[in-house]
Order: sequence, then C-alpha cells, then structure tokens
Amino acid sequence: MVCALMDETGTLLEANAGFLRLIEAHSLADGRSNVARFFIQPNWKSLLKISGAADGEIYRGLLTLDDYMGKTRTLKAGVWHIHGQVRLVAEFDIAELEQLNDTVLGLNRSYALAEFALAQSNFKLETNARALEQSVSELQEANTQLSRMHNQLLQSEKLASIGILAAGVAHEINNPIGFVTSNFSTLKSYVYQLLTLVGAYEATDQLDLIEAMKTEIDLNWLKEDVVLLLDESQSGLDRVKHIVRSLNDFAKINDSEVCQPSDLHEGIECTLSVAWNKIKHQCELRKEYGELPAVMCVLPQINQVVLNLLTNAAQAIPGKGIVTIRTGHTADEVWIEISDTGQGMSPENIKHIFDPFYTTKPVGQGVGLGLPASLGIVERHHGRIDVQSECGNGSVFRVWLPLQQPTLST
Repeated sequence: MVCALMDETGTLLEANAGFLRLIEAHSLADGRSNVARFFIQPNWKSLLKISGAADGEIYRGLLTLDDYMGKTRTLKAGVWHIHGQVRLVAEFDIAELEQLNDTVLGLNRSYALAEFALAQSNFKLETNARALEQSVSELQEANTQLSRMHNQLLQSEKLASIGILAAGVAHEINNPIGFVTSNFSTLKSYVYQLLTLVGAYEATDQLDLIEAMKTEIDLNWLKEDVVLLLDESQSGLDRVKHIVRSLNDFAKINDSEVCQPSDLHEGIECTLSVAWNKIKHQCELRKEYGELPAVMCVLPQINQVVLNLLTNAAQAIPGKGIVTIRTGHTADEVWIEISDTGQGMSPENIKHIFDPFYTTKPVGQGVGLGLPASLGIVERHHGRIDVQSECGNGSVFRVWLPLQQPTLST
C-alpha cells in the first residue's frame, strides 16, 4: 500500500513506508520536502487543475512518479482533494513494482540488443547476398567459358581426327583417280584411232583399206572396252565423290549444334567411309545392325563418338582381330555398340578412361582426349556410355541415346 498526504504546494505532510520507498527517501524527515516535482504523468499542476479547488476524487488511473535517483515508476492510484490537501492512495506492492520495473528495463535492454543483433544480421545478410550475386555472376561467366572451351576441345579433337585420317583419305581418293587417269589415257588412244577410222571413211571409197584398219585396231574389242572404261571411270569418280561427301559430312561445323531427326546408320556409314582405310589393316569389320528409328541428335557429333570408339577398338588389337558394330533400341532409347577382340583393360584402367589426358596407348597414338570428348558429347545428349572389358578378352563400349531430347545441353 502506498499512502501520502500533501498540501496544495506539493509539500509532503504524511507518508507511509511504501511512499517513502517509492521516492527513495529513507525517512519522513528525508522526504519532508516538496514532492510535486516527482509527479510525471499527470503532473502536479494538472492534478490541481482537475480538482478546481473542489473536494473529492480528482484522479484515478495510472500515475507515473519519479524519485530522487531519477528512476520512474508507474502504478495504479487514486488521488483526492480534501480541505486544501491532496491524498494519494495506491494499492501496489512496491517490491513487486520494482521487480516489474526491473523486468521491463531488462526486456527493453534485451529488445535493444535484439534490434542491434538483427541490424547486424541484416547487414551481414545483405553483404552475403551481394557476395552471392557476385559469385553467381562469376559462376555463370565460368560456365560460359567452360562451355566455350568444351566446344573448342570438341572441334580440336575433330580436327585432330581429320588430320590423322587425311593420309588414308588421300590414299582412298588416289586409287580411283589413278585408274581414271589411266583409263582416260587409253580412251584418248581409242578416240584417236576411231577418229582416224572415221577420217578414212570420209576420204576413200576403198573398203578393203577400211576393213584392214578395223582389223588392225580390233574394232569390235575396242567398242566393248570403251564402254567398260567409261563405266569404270564413272564408278571411280562416284567413289571419289562419295569419299569427299562423307569427309565433308564428318567435318561439317556450321550445323554442328542443330539437333534434328537423324539416321544413325547413315552416320555410321559416313564415319566408316573416312575411317576405313586407317583401320582396315588392323581388323575385320562386322556389322550387326538392328532396326533403328530416327533419333533426335546432332549427327556430326555422334559421328565423332563413333570414330573415336572405332579408332580405339582397332588400336586395342595387337595383330589383326575383329571389330563389331551393333545397333538396337528399346522403347525410348537407342544404342550403338562397338566391341573388339583386343587386349582389354584392367578394372583400374577402366576407372580412368574418361579422365582427360589419361591414355594406355603407346606414345604417339593418342593424348587421352578422345573418350573424354565422346563422353561429353553423349552426356550433352542426355545419354550414357557403358563399358565392359577384361584383360585378354577385348572391350565392349555401348552408347545409349534417348529417342527424344528434352533440351540439348550446352
């Protein structure tokens, strides 16, 4: 209980221990002074204005008081004006009040600390967000550069393959060119003889001379041989045209990123046209083609994969063996399988065959980029490569590709 009696000037006349403790006075003598200054809300003047010099209750509600130490407290109180005096009565335990005030102050301090911590966290969050944005930007740039380097690697591998095949292709072209050249030399002689015969027809009526010339040039055989030479020459030219077209299809770059329905068998045959001269001395080639639907893919890139696997298969055979190409499909995938009867690989080597620059070939036969590049192409087509191999029992590489591409990876 808090009780106090004051005159209208605010001088303390009577007070119980609760009021003295409220204003931090040790005794009534210590507190016998003007306490009007301790009334904060409402203040002393406001209370007297409410009374208007009339007796009775002038205020009931929350009353905020100060003390000698500058600490404020709020309590629920009633104030009366009686015969020129002001009486304050508050039913409140001062110890509980102080505890409540301390609790409020502690909460205020905790709130202030929490606000400060929150501000620090927000600052760190904003800093981290900016750093994350920078990291994402750098990662995107790195991915762009990686994609560019990957494309350059693929093209370098393709150009390297073309360089390796160049000598073989030149040999393949040189053979038909050689016999076409020889045929045309013979045809030139035949044409000269025929023109001589025609001139004789035009210049003389001596049939005996003409018949003698027919016998001399063996006209009947010449007529048959001319047709054969022309057919053979046409076949040679067609062969050159096919080789050049296959090499061009294999090496094409302009449409290399266009994913479209493709005939994988046509791609395999195109690759064989440019690679056969290189591998024919090392292996016998067998084909076991199944029925394949059109596959959404970048065919020149798949041709590069087939070339790499064929070259590896041939090089894995120490003498002369067999390389087999098989194809097939499931409900939503197609596969190309290339197997050889070569030396095979150990489990330890199989773990690393797709690592860049890892190779088990002798120096000069490879730099270890063919299989990593092939795996990159297949994975960009959302496919996979399965490998089976045992030392001494050859190897089997099976390339799986989906029939449809969700989105060709870059």
